[in-house]
Amino acid sequence: MKKIALIIFLGFINNAFAQELLELGKEAPFAQLSEENGGFFKTKEAWKTKDIVGEPTVVMYIDPDNEKDNVHVEEKIKETFKDSKMRIFGIANLEATKLPFFAVKMKLKKRERDNESLKIVLDKNKVIQTLWGLSEDMYHVLFFDKKGILQFMKHGVLNQEELETLINVIKKNI
Repeated sequence: MKKIALIIFLGFINNAFAQELLELGKEAPFAQLSEENGGFFKTKEAWKTKDIVGEPTVVMYIDPDNEKDNVHVEEKIKETFKDSKMRIFGIANLEATKLPFFAVKMKLKKRERDNESLKIVLDKNKVIQTLWGLSEDMYHVLFFDKKGILQFMKHGVLNQEELETLINVIKKNI
């Protein structure tokens, strides 16, 4: 009887999470990174899904071990939209890295210095990955319009065609 109850419970939990996954053309499921789960790197304040609403927003969800996978994307966005009103969040999935925190911290400080428009957020416990259904140990590039609707999503290294698609999607939404 206990096994049946456990199976039913796990099925319910699985369905609850399945409904919360990130989908193109829809708002992101609610998530909050604060205290033991993370937050803004510099200020330690909470980061919430509502932070992507109000302005076009690029979110790069990054395994720090793969941080250089889409540097070309970051550079192209920085170069193309330097005078545009847009938010850029780099969310570091600290649970995915094999690096010690002091090494990740040094990398993140350098990234913030090199790109003033980038706001770094820490995800210490894979909260975003789990709630949004993102792949593990990957670099994700996401773009949300000013209403917080997901307009672009890709994991892994973006090729030239995908980068051009992203840039065009951003241009349409600025």
